[in-house]
Formats: sequence, C-alpha cells, structure tokens
Amino acid sequence: MTLPISGGEVATQYSSLWNVIKRVQADCLNLQASTAGGAACRLSLFLQLAQDSLSLTKLYDQFASNQTVANGVIAYAQQQSPGVTFGGSDFTATRNAAGSILTAIASQYPHDATGKLLDRTWSSTDGEVWATATAAQAPTIMTAISAFLATLS
Repeated sequence: MTLPISGGEVATQYSSLWNVIKRVQADCLNLQASTAGGAACRLSLFLQLAQDSLSLTKLYDQFASNQTVANGVIAYAQQQSPGVTFGGSDFTATRNAAGSILTAIASQYPHDATGKLLDRTWSSTDGEVWATATAAQAPTIMTAISAFLATLS
C-alpha cells in the first residue's frame, strides 16, 4: 500500500517533524546568541534544547519505523521545498545530530551521581535562581549544536 503524499497522515507527520526540527534549530541559535562573547546564560535554555531534541529523536524514530510513511514524508517534504534536493539520509542526519546534542547535555549538564539535576537554587528574595553556563563551560554541547545546525544548511 502506498500513502498519498498530499495529505492525511503523511502531511501530519511531516508538519510535526518539521516543527520540532525548527524548535531545535531555534533553541540552538538562542544558545549560541546567549553565550556569544563569553556571556553566561541560564541552564534552563540547555534543558529546553534537551527536551526539544528528545522530542525530535522520538518523533523521527516513530515515523521512520513505518517505511511507507517515511517514504511519503520524504516525498512530501521535497514537494514543500521545490528546488531543494534532499532525501531520507538528511532527515537521518538531523535525527542523529539531535541525538548527539542529547548525549552532550547528558554528559555535561550539572547532575549528581544519581542523575539529580544541580541547576538551580532558591532565594527568599529572588525565588528560583538558575545556575548559568558559558560556551566555554559546555564545549561538547556547543560542538553538538554547531553540528546540528550544519545538518540544516
């Protein structure tokens, strides 16, 4: 059975995948801008990137598990971007780059030996106070961000 590529499940899967890719891209660009010139940014920005990267990998794995849907999504994506040449390997590369972001964050994000996050404190005057990090303090994460963005160019 082949799925029509003009709508239905294929269009929904494509839209969902495209939207999460754009969220990860926006998170990456936000982190790069927030840490430019040695500036420190709240660790919550790293967590947002992790959550969106996790969403991307899960969504990709779900649609890729059905080859008919995957082929339809690729064909549909090509229709949405006339003049742009890409295929399934481009989606796979994007998924793998998001997986690398997850791996980098898992290794560098502050946590204790049990996996509890060590990213904020509480102040009676300021409330929740997020720890911060610079790009220099997260080199593996920043490299993974650059690699993800390179898959989109």
